[in-house]
Amino acid sequence: MDQKTCSRSDACAQGHDCQQTCINNGSSYNCKCEVGYVLNSDQKTCSQEMRGEITQDACMCEAQILFQKKVQSTIQELSRKLDELSDKVTLIEGEQQY
Repeated sequence: MDQKTCSRSDACAQGHDCQQTCINNGSSYNCKCEVGYVLNSDQKTCSQEMRGEITQDACMCEAQILFQKKVQSTIQELSRKLDELSDKVTLIEGEQQY
């Protein structure tokens, strides 16, 4: 400011658009996320880290697969019944027009 001495500029102090933490990098800055978060592709915002839990228990995996198959089967059965009901309603509506 005195036009005689030099000082390193603080890019973060001058304003930044980092969602969490701003790190000075020379005349510019980089954004960083807190533990448990990852930096998004825009290099500014953070998202909570998704950690996939791997189940070591084979019985648990088998049980989940069996449950998913039962749910899928039930959904298909309900869908079939809904189609049948829809056909019956269409038939009844057609008979009422005559």
